[in-house]
Amino acid sequence: MVSNLGRALEVFIPAIALGELFFGAAKSGRPSENTAKVDRFAAGRAVVSCDLEVAREYGRLKQRLKEKGRPLPENDIRIAAAAKHHAMVLVTRDRHFNEVDDLQTTGWAVQACRAPSSRSVSRAVPEGDFADVSAQIHSMGVTRRSGHLL
Repeated sequence: MVSNLGRALEVFIPAIALGELFFGAAKSGRPSENTAKVDRFAAGRAVVSCDLEVAREYGRLKQRLKEKGRPLPENDIRIAAAAKHHAMVLVTRDRHFNEVDDLQTTGWAVQACRAPSSRSVSRAVPEGDFADVSAQIHSMGVTRRSGHLL
């Protein structure tokens, strides 16, 4: 993943995925410590949120999945809608995203790398202090064709 992230021109993290990380931190045995880890992980990274156009794509996408009889978790539909609307490649280990028509996905292997010393968005899976945060992320970012949504 590190070499792939290094080659990506742009990397984005969906606000929904960050919300999942913050939920994981809140329900953990060390919520303050783990929330701080998520804060450090997200610092300086581009965050993709839901706007009117993403919401429209979400509605269309959810209906298509319902018609196919292949529902996805709600948050994953929102992540897919953001990736589709912004013409981004979704980086994920979740195969159920294959159910989404015309969604570009890639499955980078998750490997540890050194914690970033700067606010570069080209390194999103650090080791050490961030290892448990990165292990929780299953949908990690989006890139515009050459960039990736994590």
